[in-house]
Amino acid sequence: MNSLSDILTTSWLFHQLYSRKIGKAASCHDISKTEADILLFLRNNPGFDTAKDIVNIRGIAKSYVSKSIDILANKNFLITSPDSKDRRVTHLQLTKEAEAALIDLKEAQEEVFTLITRNISEERKNEVRLAFRQIAANIKEEL
Repeated sequence: MNSLSDILTTSWLFHQLYSRKIGKAASCHDISKTEADILLFLRNNPGFDTAKDIVNIRGIAKSYVSKSIDILANKNFLITSPDSKDRRVTHLQLTKEAEAALIDLKEAQEEVFTLITRNISEERKNEVRLAFRQIAANIKEEL
């Protein structure tokens, strides 16, 4: 295999593993993977709390985000509130009802990280983290 093929295969395998683990944790709480991704995004990124943030940063389609927010709000997993300066902007806030799901989802995320980094030294993990940051910066520069 060449380097590009290695990257593409690894990316696909990671996506499969992550989707399976998060999907399993999500199903225990009767939520979809997209709904789980939104809950995790809000938990992991405290400064970002709008649908637009989720669309722009996570790359989830606007229609999926909108539908998922409605479902999560109906399940009392999050509260929506209009921005005080711009009524077109809605802020999202996690509720206590989301906590049990978030505990399981965070455990699933940590399990994935543990699985993909086992037998890799902390020094190598740091090198990989730095390499991925640079790869992401290179991609963003081209987009």
